[in-house]
Parts: sequence; C-alpha cells; structure tokens
Amino acid sequence: MKLIYTYIFAVMMLGLVSCRKSMVDPVDDISTVPISFDIEQAVTKASLFEEDADLKDGSKGGGNFSVCAYKSGTGTKFLYNQRVWYFQDGKSWHFYDDAINNVTHIYWPNTFDLDFFAYMPYHNANLKTGVTLEGRTGSGGGPSFSCELPLDAPGQDELHEFIYAYTPDQNKDNLDPDGKVKLNFKHPFSSIIIRLSESYRMNINWIRIKGIYYKGIFDVKNGWSFTSEPGILMINLDKNVPDDINYNSLIGGPYVILPQELTDNVVLDINFTRDDITDTKSVTLKNSTQPKWEPGLIYTYTLKIGDPAEEILFNVAVEEWNVIEYKNEVGIE
Repeated sequence: MKLIYTYIFAVMMLGLVSCRKSMVDPVDDISTVPISFDIEQAVTKASLFEEDADLKDGSKGGGNFSVCAYKSGTGTKFLYNQRVWYFQDGKSWHFYDDAINNVTHIYWPNTFDLDFFAYMPYHNANLKTGVTLEGRTGSGGGPSFSCELPLDAPGQDELHEFIYAYTPDQNKDNLDPDGKVKLNFKHPFSSIIIRLSESYRMNINWIRIKGIYYKGIFDVKNGWSFTSEPGILMINLDKNVPDDINYNSLIGGPYVILPQELTDNVVLDINFTRDDITDTKSVTLKNSTQPKWEPGLIYTYTLKIGDPAEEILFNVAVEEWNVIEYKNEVGIE
C-alpha cells in the first residue's frame, strides 16, 4: 500500500481569480461571502501525513482535495467534486477550477445551510482507492461512497489511502471568527498487518484470511453496510523461515479492510512445508478482546507457529492509524 502520492504544483498568482456562484444547481439568493476552509488539525488518528505542514506540501502528497456540498439534509447538490488547492505563497486554501486553470471563488447561499463532504486524494482516475462516490443516500442519510477492496496482495499494494471529512449544517453566520469551514479528515477503513513471532524452520507457501466482507457502502452518518458475501484475502508467499523471513519480522501488510464484526467464520489459514510435508493450520481471529475491526485502527497479528501438532498462537496489537512506514520486508507478490 502506497502511503504517499505526488502531485505537481504550478505557480499561480492569487490576484487572478474567477468568480462562480454555485457549481451544480442554480441558486438565486447568493451572498457576497466566499466559502473557505481550515484543515490545520491534520494530525489525527487518520492523518496521511507525518506533520501538519505535509498536508499543504505538494511534494509530500498534500495540497489539494475534493469537496462536495449539499443543501443540508437533502440530496440537492451545491458543489460536487470541486478541487480545493493550497497555495504556499498565500498560505491559504482556495477553490480551483480546472476548466479555466485558475483560482475561483464560490459564495455562500443566503437562505439555506450546507453539508460539506471532502475527501483525499483528489479525484484522479490514475489513483486507485477502491472508492466510487455515490452522492447522498436519501432522507436522513449523509453523503456516501461505495467500495470494493482487492483480495490479493498485489492489488492491495496499488491502493492509495482514502480519507474523508464531513462537516454538516454550516452557513456563513455560524462559523468561527476566522470564517472558515473546519474539516477533520478520517479513515473510513481498518488495516491489518501480519507478523511472525517464531516458528520452526519451514517454507510458508501462503496465508489467507477467510470470511471477510470486502464490498460495501459507507454513509457518513450511518457507517458501513455490506453489498456482497464474505470473501478471502489471499497472500501468496513461498518464503522460507528463517532465510527469507526472519523471526520477529513482518510477513505482510498493511492491508486495507472494511470495518466489521468478527464472526467465527473469520479464519486465518497458513499453508507451510516442513520436512517435505505440506500442511495447513487455521486460527479464528475473533477473541474476547478484539471482537471487531473498527475504522481508523491498525490491527497487528503476530503469529507463533509451533510443531505441526500444535495450534497457531497469536496476539493482536491495536494502534491508531497514523503514518507509520511499514516496509514489506518479505517482498510479497
């Protein structure tokens, strides 16, 4: 999984600005107050970046995001997939119109509130996130997106992290003194990592995790609902312990997964060959301390593989999804 994606910044002059009212549905009663954003609070459990400053640095993968805005509580679009760009010289975020290759102003409506939904990375067909925007879900629902995550290690390695922010019920008169909409970006997904604690000398052929949901719809108000039967995450290894995989080292991950309750059907299988005998061992990942995978958290499963007659033992550590450079020491394909 690639944690950082790169954008190329052009040098722009903020003095050359176009003005637009609403990007989607016509609105008659528009104010003269421009909409602007503040995402200074970037370091959360869902940050993509090492430091706050990286959020605004194009060389670190920051500097722009997409934003949608809806008439509060409805499916009426005010903005949709509008780019917002950070300008280093002006030290501020501005709407950017790709059609005219320039900064643009968009103004608050006078007569209704707005629900803002923003996401990174900025919409780009070349960046694979597994996410497709859905618009609103209907009465009482918030903005939503659908997702289909890959069930193989190469597909997972191509994913770019996706984060979102949702700030509802905003208008030009209820903002902080700085007059900006506050956005706090979060991870909608969970992540798992697999490590090896110790084992006999053996060749690990593959690992799979069965019984996990991988397709679903995420609503910012109501969370995840699943749209497929559970599937199998397959990790082909063909690596030798300890020649290729050292003890106390990473086997695979991080892998992006949908948050979900763990049932007895969520099972990790490991297939290995030892002394010319190939065998598969299984362990259920649900336990009393970790009965589910939650958004914005990384779950590290550390395996102890003993004698073939013994069960696999594991412990699981949970941490917030900050930017941690996990290197794939094994080279999974």
